[in-house]
Amino acid sequence: MKVSLSDVVKKPYWSKDICVWIGTETGVLKATEGERNVSLDLLDLFTPGEDVPADDMGRTQLIELRLDSKLQELRRDLPERRVLILKNAALLARYRVGLGPIYDWFGGDKKMAVLVLTSQADFRLPLHLNRDVKCDCEATVDYLTSCLANQKLVFRERQ
Repeated sequence: MKVSLSDVVKKPYWSKDICVWIGTETGVLKATEGERNVSLDLLDLFTPGEDVPADDMGRTQLIELRLDSKLQELRRDLPERRVLILKNAALLARYRVGLGPIYDWFGGDKKMAVLVLTSQADFRLPLHLNRDVKCDCEATVDYLTSCLANQKLVFRERQ
């Protein structure tokens, strides 16, 4: 029997359950229905017009630092059971950001995360990042899957 994201979300306890959802935001909200969730868009880690580092390593470090800080803050503010819906997760793959901060703050028995990958057509970046960030959907899925503790937790929305 094939397990769905809804099945994982409904478990009484989670254990390092970080999932990848390939589909729409509406679909992930439906799949996590019945659980309290909080959304975080990785693009919100950048201020519009901000002067971000020009090199990949600098951007990777910036994302890791800000993501860790934001997730720590969310975890502290949300003590009860919660699903984190992380939008624009393709940025993690593009800059080879590991999932350590997500596992640290949302990988436990009462917290889990769902990394949302939308179709390439729906992937939009702020203008200041758009000129040098390209999205390769298959490489993105492969990278994020390789970072999961349980690589079976990749789900595709039915069309």
